[in-house]
Amino acid sequence: MQIFPTVIRAGHYNSRKGQADGLHTEPRTLDNYELDMFSEDGGIAYYNGESKQIRKGDILLARPGDVRHSILPVRCYYVHFTATDPSLIALLDSMSGFVHTDRYIAMEQLFQTLRAVFVSADDLAPAISSARAVEILWQIRQGYMPTGQVASRDPVKQAVRIIQRDYRKDLTVETLAEKCNLSVSYFHKLFLQSTGTTPNRFLMQTRLTAAKAMLLAGNQSVGEVAARCGFSSQGYFCDCMKKYTGMSPRQFRAQANYPEQV
Repeated sequence: MQIFPTVIRAGHYNSRKGQADGLHTEPRTLDNYELDMFSEDGGIAYYNGESKQIRKGDILLARPGDVRHSILPVRCYYVHFTATDPSLIALLDSMSGFVHTDRYIAMEQLFQTLRAVFVSADDLAPAISSARAVEILWQIRQGYMPTGQVASRDPVKQAVRIIQRDYRKDLTVETLAEKCNLSVSYFHKLFLQSTGTTPNRFLMQTRLTAAKAMLLAGNQSVGEVAARCGFSSQGYFCDCMKKYTGMSPRQFRAQANYPEQV
């Protein structure tokens, strides 16, 4: 079982460079975890319909299924990652949302170190990146005060957690609806309204996100990646990669060109 998170992106985003003429980023539904530490005052972060004026040192941990966008300008360090271990997912869900750090310089060094490791050619870079991400999460956890609120019983959030945990299995919309005690038609409608995408597409995005991380690790064949990420065959996996990314698995592994947007 993969206990540590798998880092799939890491870096520093500056809207003045990436979107010099833009006023905002478009709302998007997340298919992985996103951890941002804002590196200057200014801009507004929208998270599941709520807005927050950004201060330097603000940190946002957003989960799969969350919806977010920003009013620019924005500058931040970011780490995007997947998680499959149920205990880790439960911890991340309990930490989601905004916190603020008073130890900005120390946290900035952690983000910079993770980025340097992530882009290196070292064979151990994926494992070390995961460890560095855990270190950042641990530091955030030290300053996090639990609210004591009962975990959400939102059926869509429950389905998202099931997909994140069991995407390797033969999941169907019928199975998810049954686990959430809903009819298939109502579950499909509710999921689409809440996330902006269908359950099947979200499952596909989750599998592809995990597959991309494994492809970049470089130590498994395309067939092994397909099998471990829940695809019925290597051919089907290749077709899905081509359809959703425009590249075959081997092409993706060769170029690793990530968009950077918050």
